[in-house]
Amino acid sequence: IKVGNQSQPVGEFLKRQGVTTIYDSREGNCHQVAIAKGHTLPAQVSVGTDRSTFGAGAVSGCGLVVDPATMAAALVSGKMTITVPGSLRLAIGGHRPRGVSATDIAIHLFKRLGDEVCDGRVIEVGGSLVGQMSLSERITLCELLSALDPMAVICPYDATTRRFLNGRSTGRY
Repeated sequence: IKVGNQSQPVGEFLKRQGVTTIYDSREGNCHQVAIAKGHTLPAQVSVGTDRSTFGAGAVSGCGLVVDPATMAAALVSGKMTITVPGSLRLAIGGHRPRGVSATDIAIHLFKRLGDEVCDGRVIEVGGSLVGQMSLSERITLCELLSALDPMAVICPYDATTRRFLNGRSTGRY
């Protein structure tokens, strides 16, 4: 097994842990590959060490970012303690004008919310405007909103999520 520029030691560790699905780093960002392949699902908690983990919120999952030491301890012990944070619901209404991207919406939210409103909270982002977004736009929105320092960003489960997951996962969503 070769994973990125790592080889035998990583592959052997993954086999011992019972990991059966391994993607090479050349396939893309691991968090986006996991979403595209149907491994990141609604109501599931995904844990990672970088801000791309927030993308799990696009499919109504919960992506938590931890520091590498916490991740290592969790891998060794099989346990992790998480304190349930407060939440902040952002209902973004209206119709998105032509040419307005998820990045534009995130920048607008940065300006409106300021630096400390979302610190450590779970941001629930919804409303009619989010309902108009594709899954890739929702991934962008969730990952960019990580700059507000929340614990997680979650989009609603809706018809867009259901259509995206149809055929990607063995579960019924």
